[in-house]
Formats: sequence, structure tokens, C-alpha cells
Amino acid sequence: MAVKSLQRRLHLWFGFLLILLVAGLGATAYQLQKIHIITQVDNQLEKHLHLVIRAFRAAAVETQYRHEEFVTLPPSLRESGDAGTHQEEKNPTAPSLPEANRIQLPENVMRVFADDAANLFGILGRNGSILTLSSPNAVAFRPPKQTRFDMFIRYSMHGQWRVAYHFTELGNFIWVATNMSAALAGLHRFLGMLVLISGIILLIGIGGGHLSIYPTLKSVRNIRDTAKQIAEGTLSERIPTEKMDTEFVPLADVLNHTFSRLDDALTRQKQFTADAAHELRTPLAVIISEAQMALRRERSAEEYQETIRSCEESAQKMRRLFESLLELAQLDSRSRASDMATVDLCGLIQESVDMLQQAAQDHQIHIFPDGKSLCVLCYPEQLTRVFINLISNAITYSHPGGSVQITAKKTHDEVVVTVADSGVGIPPEALPHIFERFYRASHSGPHDGHVGLGLSICKAIVEAHGGTIQAESILGRGTTMVVRLPSAAPAEAA
Repeated sequence: MAVKSLQRRLHLWFGFLLILLVAGLGATAYQLQKIHIITQVDNQLEKHLHLVIRAFRAAAVETQYRHEEFVTLPPSLRESGDAGTHQEEKNPTAPSLPEANRIQLPENVMRVFADDAANLFGILGRNGSILTLSSPNAVAFRPPKQTRFDMFIRYSMHGQWRVAYHFTELGNFIWVATNMSAALAGLHRFLGMLVLISGIILLIGIGGGHLSIYPTLKSVRNIRDTAKQIAEGTLSERIPTEKMDTEFVPLADVLNHTFSRLDDALTRQKQFTADAAHELRTPLAVIISEAQMALRRERSAEEYQETIRSCEESAQKMRRLFESLLELAQLDSRSRASDMATVDLCGLIQESVDMLQQAAQDHQIHIFPDGKSLCVLCYPEQLTRVFINLISNAITYSHPGGSVQITAKKTHDEVVVTVADSGVGIPPEALPHIFERFYRASHSGPHDGHVGLGLSICKAIVEAHGGTIQAESILGRGTTMVVRLPSAAPAEAA
């Protein structure tokens, strides 16, 4: 079963790597110590072997020994090819080793081995006869099979004995040995010490890993706790990033940004609901009031018509409000990018001007569109709605005989459209709020059926196209609306 806990997986992985590291270092340290001990022993054996070889060569020349006069190894010792240790067998027809040993090494050589039972040497003849041993009770190591011209010093292990041996030019087998019991016991103690130290390092490492992983996962827990509080309704909460690990800060920033947008959206939704209820309260109150007054007593046909006309105007206002709310809801849901098309922006502006030309004439307003062919990727119907709203507002709030100047030009990678009027202007304190839903500046006088959603719709449409809209105004001199949209290459208009 797979481990789904991130903390547990980190612990297991960290522990596994630490075990591999400690085991590798421990094995390396053990092998190095073993090699060091064996190297020291081999160097000492090599010195002893050279000492015995020199003494043997000198003694052999003096005694002029004959191989048949020496004690021979038993057949079982000569015929077996496996390494082992044997005591010399007694031969009733041959003299004992001390008597038969015709090779007498110097006293200084014998003294090196006589005082130390852990160091032995021996010399065998070509036919397997024992030429000399360090003591009568010394073990005799059988010579391995000699390869041709093999006269190097070789080393091997026989049980707890480390043996160095050499074949002379005449085929004599000379060996020295030392007991490795003490060295091997020390090596085993060293191994135990390594195991103990490795265990301590593992405990410290795993404990330290836990202490280092816990603060890291604390950041994840903070994110979880904050998200839980927000889910419970505390939308003002944010994930603290001051003490958070660097790797989690971008995630926390993204989530905080998301939470902020969610908080703003819900705040706007509450405000929007309150404003919509307020806007609907007035026309509903008018309809109810007019109907109640008409029902109190008998009235003339003209009075009934006036009441019905008043109710109809209130109902039309409610209809326009519902249509605007529906349009905003559709804009908030975003249309599909596949519905967009590359069109000539100046063509959309001209269509909007043509649709409002009669309204401009009624208000004695002159419209002057100016611009050349500019391509944009857009939703044509929505962008036309933007220009109609902006031009309609410019006509509504301009003085009779005034003008509306419309320009379109390209700067760098964007298209800039300005709609400037010569009307009443907007007070500086109202300018930051004109794009808010249901906002209407108090100076603007009669609203002519406007519900305060026109500029909100324009802003939503422009931002859906990846653009921006802003207002510049001087009170009493006029207002300029600036729309910036990403431009599109003419080739994309296919």
C-alpha cells in the first residue's frame, strides 16, 4: 500500500539515504582499517622472510646439505593440494628433527622466533623434506603448487595465520607466519565501534531530519488552516508568509491573491445585491403608490391614463435594470475565445456613430470620428455596446451646440480610442467611482432612465478583451474616456 503522507515519505526517503551513506562510510572505514592492519603485518612478514632467506643461503653453503638426509613430509602432506596445517609425523627409521636438521641458522635469527610463539618460519626442500623449522612443535605449511619461474613473495591466510612464502631458484620453499588472532580481535572491536557510532549517527540524523521536516510542513499546515477559516466564512484571513520557507511563498502569494479576489467578489456581490434591491424599490414603490391612488376613488379617463403611463415608465426602468444585470452576469461568465473575431475597429466606431446620429441631432451635438483602419481581436457586438454607451453619455451630458470628438490610433502593441465631449464634466471626488455599479454623480441632473450600470458594463467588456478604460475630466469643460485594447495583425482577420 502506497504511503500517502508527505511527512512519512520524506522521513522514509531521508532515513534510506542516511542508512546508505552511513553503511557506505562504515564499510569503507572497515576495509581501510583491515587493509592497514594486513599491510603492517605483511611488511613485518616480508622483513622476517628476507632475514630467513639470507640466513638460509649462508647456512646452505657452509653445510653442503643433501636432500635425502633430511626428514621428509608424509605422503598425505605431499600429495594434498589444499592449504592446511599439520604436525610433523614421526618416522621410526629417520632421526628426529633436531638431529636430522643439518641446516643451522644463526642464533640471532633463531632468537627472533624462539621468544615469540606467534611468529614461525620453516624451510622445505624441493622433494618436500623439512630442512628446518623455527621449533620442533611448529606447524608445517604445505607449499602451494609452484608456477614456473615464480620467485616472488606471496601471501595467504591459513586459518588465523598470515603466511608469507617464497620459492628459491632451486625450488626450496621458505615461509614465515604470524598469528593474526590479536589483530583480528582488534578489527572486530573496530567493527563493533563502527556499528555503535553508525547507530548513533542514524538516530541523530533521523531526529534532525524530523526537526527539519516539521517546520517545512508547518507552512503547509498554515495554508490548510487559513483555507479552512476562509471556507468557514472568515474571508479576511490571509496566509502569513513572513516566516514561511522560500519555496512556499509563491504558492501562498497566489492563494492570498485568490482569496483577496474571492473576498472582493463576494463584497461586490453583497453591495450589488443591496444596490439592486435599492434600485428596484423605487419603481416598485411608484407602481404600488399609483395603483393604490387609482383604486381609492373613481377617476377620469385622463387620470387613469396618467397613472398607467407612470406605472409603464417604472416598469420600463425595471426592465432596463434587469437587462443590464443580465448583461453583466453574462460578461462575468466570460465568453469563449473561439467566438472572437478580428475586425476593423474604426468600422465598429462608425456603426455606433450612425446608430446615434439622430440622438445627436436632437441634442444639437456634432460628432467627429477620426481614425484609420485598425484591427483588433474582439467580440464585435460587445465592443459596439461599449462605443454606443460612451458616445451616448457624451451626447447626454454635453451642452446643446457642443461636440463629441472620437479618435482611434495605434501606439506600440495596443489601440487607443478616445471619446471626448464638451459637457458638464465630472467632479474630482466622483471620478474614481464612475465605473462602480449603480453609481451616478449627483451633479449630472436628470438621469433620463439611466440605472447607473452603463460604465460598469463598458469596464467589464473592455477588461474581458484584455484592455483598460479610464476617465479624464475637467469640471465644466468636458470629459474624455480612454479605451486601450490589444491590437491584432491584419493577417489574423481571415
